[in-house]
Amino acid sequence: MRHAIIALAVTLGACATPPAPATLTGPEWRLESIAGAAPARPSTLRFEEGRLAGRGPCNNYGGSWRMEEGRLRTGPLIATRMPCPEPAMGQEGVVLRLIETGRIARLTGDRLELVGSDGTRLVARR
Repeated sequence: MRHAIIALAVTLGACATPPAPATLTGPEWRLESIAGAAPARPSTLRFEEGRLAGRGPCNNYGGSWRMEEGRLRTGPLIATRMPCPEPAMGQEGVVLRLIETGRIARLTGDRLELVGSDGTRLVARR
């Protein structure tokens, strides 16, 4: 009986599928924290194969991207240039700067965290 239980446990363990690694591509990311504050306006980020696009607190933006040694590398970002009131305008600058120069601090399941060289963080969830 003991051998049957061990054999069953080994068989069930072999059938378990490990969780898929977290990936940037897929559903849209919703920004939930920009430098410790909630976005002044709904903001998003979406990664597709080699392209990124999103909506900051004020403007739409897009560009190219790739991963290189744990860093998010982007090509020049393009963005609309509509002014908006503070604090949204300041948050917009932080979002674009972190996307252009930040590194991925944590990517787990439905949570993405970018961090700048000064420690400023952007947190997004799916």
